[in-house]
Amino acid sequence: MSNAGVNVPTGFPLSAHFRVSHVPAQFLKVSSPAALDWASPPRLLPWAIEYAKAIRPNRIEHNVRLLHDLGRDALRSYELLLGSDLPSIHRRGYLIVHLSPLEIESASRSNAIRASLGATVRMIPEADLMEMEPAISGLRAQATFVEKAAHVIDPSAFVIRLAEVFVRRGGILRCERVQSLECQENGEVTVTCARQNYSPGTVVLATGAEVNLRIPR
Repeated sequence: MSNAGVNVPTGFPLSAHFRVSHVPAQFLKVSSPAALDWASPPRLLPWAIEYAKAIRPNRIEHNVRLLHDLGRDALRSYELLLGSDLPSIHRRGYLIVHLSPLEIESASRSNAIRASLGATVRMIPEADLMEMEPAISGLRAQATFVEKAAHVIDPSAFVIRLAEVFVRRGGILRCERVQSLECQENGEVTVTCARQNYSPGTVVLATGAEVNLRIPR
């Protein structure tokens, strides 16, 4: 799947990297997906309940399968969609560095699930990692190497190219502020926006960007 310019043919939900017994120690680790927002203690219990649900084995397997199915053919889809308009893509694989025994243990579990779905992943021992990536020499680390992954140098330019090809082929781009999205029992979707409403055949929800952040024109 694509994220920050990286196109990886598999994925693993951030919420699923730690066992329940490991969660307390992750509360105080800033880089952890389980790090607490101490400014919002009233919301801690509901959050903890949702986190516990997210790391159940059956939920993890289900979510990983969805992410894998989503990202497996992403790069090939870009190639078919853009053809000669495809921006430069570097196919060098993807290295995920693990800096602690806990991270290595977690990676071993997640890699086993990835491999069971057909992804090509392998653990890189410390000695081989230093040779592969000298920039991290001095760190006691291992890493997961995801083969068949690629990346683009300028993700913004890549998105702009997608938009340009879309418009050139007859597509219409409109910048609207979405106020609500309603799904009817018959499957119809109504998107209510500031200027007008839409009833599209397909809706894709892209989340994670900051509010009011616009794609450069």
